[in-house]
Amino acid sequence: MQNPEGLSKKNKAAIVIGIIGIAALLAFAGFYHLELKDRSTAIHYLTADQLYQFINQSCQCIPIIDIRPSNEYFTGHLNHSYNLYYQDSKFMETMRQFDKNSPIVIYCQHGSRSENASRMLRDDGFKYIYTLIGGIDSWMQKGYPVK
Repeated sequence: MQNPEGLSKKNKAAIVIGIIGIAALLAFAGFYHLELKDRSTAIHYLTADQLYQFINQSCQCIPIIDIRPSNEYFTGHLNHSYNLYYQDSKFMETMRQFDKNSPIVIYCQHGSRSENASRMLRDDGFKYIYTLIGGIDSWMQKGYPVK
């Protein structure tokens, strides 16, 4: 038997449950989107030109981390950079000695390893990670200094 509004109690219940389900789904999707958005803002991608300006405008106290193995590091690296191979078992332990709320620059040879290392750092709570697009190769193509 239908009520005066034209809907049975069973249909009303189904509509209410559907609305609650949709609201819950939208709330979860909004939370998930915000969390991803917040986490993705920790990694900033810089061209060689942008990184050159960034380094020269800073007080030279921003850690620059070359995450390549030492044999690659010694073929040429950015001035004042630290060599911390990202696949070393102590990489994250060593990185945790840096302030997670201060900028840090990460680079590798071509850019793909620094992408992986940047995600690891972001997931560990680092807030301002700057990654060199194209790695040291792009830096050297621009003619910027290396040691």
